[in-house]
Amino acid sequence: MFDTIPDTTLDTTAFFLQRDAAAPTVDSFSTEFSLYEVIPSDSTGMTFRKDTAYTLQPKSIGKTGIAINYPQREASLFFLLFAFCFFIFSIFYRSAGRFMIDSLKSLFSFRNRNTTVHKEQVTTTEVWAEFFLLFQTTVILAMVAFIFFWDKGISVLPIFKRDGLFLGFFLFFAFFILFRYLIYRFFGAVFFPHHARDFSEKYLSVLQITGILAFLPALFFVFVPEYTLVASILLIIIFFINRLVVIVAILGIFVKARIGIFYFIVYLCAVEILPYFLLYLGPVSMINIVGNIVL
Repeated sequence: MFDTIPDTTLDTTAFFLQRDAAAPTVDSFSTEFSLYEVIPSDSTGMTFRKDTAYTLQPKSIGKTGIAINYPQREASLFFLLFAFCFFIFSIFYRSAGRFMIDSLKSLFSFRNRNTTVHKEQVTTTEVWAEFFLLFQTTVILAMVAFIFFWDKGISVLPIFKRDGLFLGFFLFFAFFILFRYLIYRFFGAVFFPHHARDFSEKYLSVLQITGILAFLPALFFVFVPEYTLVASILLIIIFFINRLVVIVAILGIFVKARIGIFYFIVYLCAVEILPYFLLYLGPVSMINIVGNIVL
């Protein structure tokens, strides 16, 4: 009979309980999905290594954004206004894009606007496009002014007063644009009847192009606070380009009419410089008036 029990004794430990004694111990690890590196532990695996516990720094996560300092309600409203302006502008550009480009070219030329842009009959679409561009410029001015004066008294106002104040900003800038247009027409009709129409239309064209150029800087000014300084510089540059084009056009009229430079300086101080101090004081006064209203 064969002996089925060997003389040697085998390891009686079950296979699933065995452990590889040569397996290396890992006292630390790191993962690419974590913002922080795991602090290595000591040889016992119970405590952290003191030489590295205070030297590890969080991994770089890029440039940190800055949260907007006004409520989400106003941010949603401004986003809808920007989206609306962009959508309507794209529609008018498809049908009246050539007219807009010709208007832009006429601003930097010394030819009569009536012989360049209006050499053909103006269509109804082009007229509505001009009104829309003026509306867009006014809306952008109102939004920029609202954000600029937010920390100067608007933030403490209740919701219904903030809504009324924004509408007041829009109406104020619209009235300012209309008032200056009427001044230019009156001034031209009295002193330069042959150039009154051309100059007033150039003034409107400057405002329309200003709204187009200021769209992206105003968008960054309203929604990207970390680039507020850059957006502000661009808006200021666009404003000075606006004024420079108008002043050059006025200077050309003075030169053609052979009027002395002294009268031109007086005109600049009274008509072109002084109203913009009122343009700043107007929103400030409106904030104070709305803040003092008790409802």
